[in-house]
Amino acid sequence: MFMIPAYAEFEQGTKERQKESVEQNGTGEALKVSLAKTGPTSDGTRGLKENELCHAHILIVDDDHSFGQMLKNVVIRCTGFDCSFAESAREALNVLEENVVDVVITDIKMPDVSGLELARIIKEKYDSDVIVITGYSKDFTYEEAIENGANDFIEKPVRPTELIIRLKRVLRERAIIYKRRQAENALMKSETQYRDIFDRAMEGLYQATPEGKFITVNKAFANMLGYESPDELMANVTDVFTQLYVHKEACDALLNMVEKFGFVERGEVQFKRKDSGTIWVTTNIQAVRNDDEQILYYEGNIEDITLRKHAEEELKDSFKRLHKTLGAIVQALAVTAETRDPYTAGHQRRVADLSRAIARAIGSLTTEQIDGLRMASTIHDIGKISVPAEILSKPKKLTDIEFNLIKVHPQSGYDILKDIDFAWPIARMVLEHHERMDGSGYPNGLTGNNLLLESRILAVADVVESMASHRPYRPGLGINAALDEIIKNKGVLYDPEVVDVCLKLFNEKGYKLVD
Repeated sequence: MFMIPAYAEFEQGTKERQKESVEQNGTGEALKVSLAKTGPTSDGTRGLKENELCHAHILIVDDDHSFGQMLKNVVIRCTGFDCSFAESAREALNVLEENVVDVVITDIKMPDVSGLELARIIKEKYDSDVIVITGYSKDFTYEEAIENGANDFIEKPVRPTELIIRLKRVLRERAIIYKRRQAENALMKSETQYRDIFDRAMEGLYQATPEGKFITVNKAFANMLGYESPDELMANVTDVFTQLYVHKEACDALLNMVEKFGFVERGEVQFKRKDSGTIWVTTNIQAVRNDDEQILYYEGNIEDITLRKHAEEELKDSFKRLHKTLGAIVQALAVTAETRDPYTAGHQRRVADLSRAIARAIGSLTTEQIDGLRMASTIHDIGKISVPAEILSKPKKLTDIEFNLIKVHPQSGYDILKDIDFAWPIARMVLEHHERMDGSGYPNGLTGNNLLLESRILAVADVVESMASHRPYRPGLGINAALDEIIKNKGVLYDPEVVDVCLKLFNEKGYKLVD
């Protein structure tokens, strides 16, 4: 058992107390005690205060009873430590068997076992420090004492000041060693706990060198890749970057991000399994660097997301099928509308193509929004099925009453579509495609930014296609006339940005309305 000394850093003594000085004559029989003040000693060590006395246990061993008792009294009076006395090595060993002793102060020259031999035994068997005292310095050197396990060596005559200073130093070193052992034990315990957590973690954990060699992996990591143990994985995968990653470019991208930012979070990659299969994983990686910012190793974790990725792929496939089905339904609706108005056959398709081209060129709409605009454009005149066919195909100019019936078709189209749960605001685009920026449009007279951008695009595309193409009541006016119309009313009836993009498509990009 290792006993921590109840030892505090000694403040400079400001109180006076007795201090003993023991001098020995040549035979070691006469002792003289003198008094001195406590305070800083010549080597800067501070004296003890009464309220700083600690509870270390000291054992004095000397075959000279009177000298040993005197040393015991000096230790007790100067330090307040518990102090025992033994007249032989055998007696000292008995004390050590039954008590925890912090420091043994022993004479070297004793009849049964020498102090050096006692020091050696103590160091081998007991957790105690040893100070040896001798009047025979010619026969025993400091080095011999240390080699036999002593912590310090004092020559007679013994001065109490020197004895206490050296005792305090040994105790201080003992306390430092104890604290270091505590720290080491705590570190070992922490490492054991970390390893236990590491090994038991449900997610895969690993460390790897910059060259791609595993330093350590846990069981979960190995099992995810089809290996029985971390050792089997590490024996077979000697280059993480070439043997583990399915796609080299994905590996390179992750490493570049780690190099640049120091870490990667939630990166999704495919790993190769032992059975030649693959798994999808999400990985977090960070680089551990030295003081020179050089990468020492990578560490991170992986989580198997293969089932999730498969579910995502199935969902994507389902969405594609649904999207295709929805497109077919929309196309069927468009054909239904055009069968009642043969002269506008193809009008909705051409408007849809132009709307999509304008939306892509504007660049602010997402792919999903553009898809929604294309679908809305394809059926934007669906409401015309509520208009009598003879009005739709009338070869002459419409009367006001007839035109008012035509103007109802955006609202009719909205009513047809509003209860269908599209992923896009298709019904609203259909409702707004005849509205104008200045509020002069129909059916609700909406203005400017109250209209969806998609609706403003659809409005321009509808006007351009309608004017350029043939109608029952007039021949086609041509694309130039259509473009002149949107130029003349740019910012008044039509969104200026949409007009500019449309003009650029026809004048610079060579866009054409295809029959």
